[in-house]
Amino acid sequence: MEKENILRWAVLAVCCGIISACGPTLRGSADFSPQKVRSMLYDDVCKLQAYFDENTQPHNPETDFNIDSGGKAAVGKAAFKLTAKQREVFVALVKRLYKRTEKITPQATVRVVIPYHLRDQQRTMPIGANATIERTSGELRLPYHPCVGAFFFGERYYKLRKRLVMDSGDAQVLNEWER
Repeated sequence: MEKENILRWAVLAVCCGIISACGPTLRGSADFSPQKVRSMLYDDVCKLQAYFDENTQPHNPETDFNIDSGGKAAVGKAAFKLTAKQREVFVALVKRLYKRTEKITPQATVRVVIPYHLRDQQRTMPIGANATIERTSGELRLPYHPCVGAFFFGERYYKLRKRLVMDSGDAQVLNEWER
């Protein structure tokens, strides 16, 4: 009887391992601190500066649900239905950041759901939060990467980055960056 239970648990553990290994995984390190995330945005590791320079249309969520936590940072989830151009850029970003992305295509991507913190009217994707890609054939979870959050919520940062790069002595811009 006890051997049967051990065998069942072993089979269950193997199945869970196989199932969890099927989705996208990060190509690089998953060591993200707030300072590292800011540094990645400033250094344009995400390679999104050109996208934000030419794309003046902000990402407006199709649906947005947030909970105010007493005047401090609110938390929420936003679902984005992307234009064809946005889907192309987003899928290219995902393929650059993640392994096992064969099932993610611009044509099959319907919506992307992103959890966020809302502070000072600025949304940011919390470190460690997963995004969800809703596809025509089901959902896929993306492990946290700051570039995914930057794609959806980074417009302000990339405008500031552009100003900093062009005029690196502007203390006001630097103070805005640190918020």
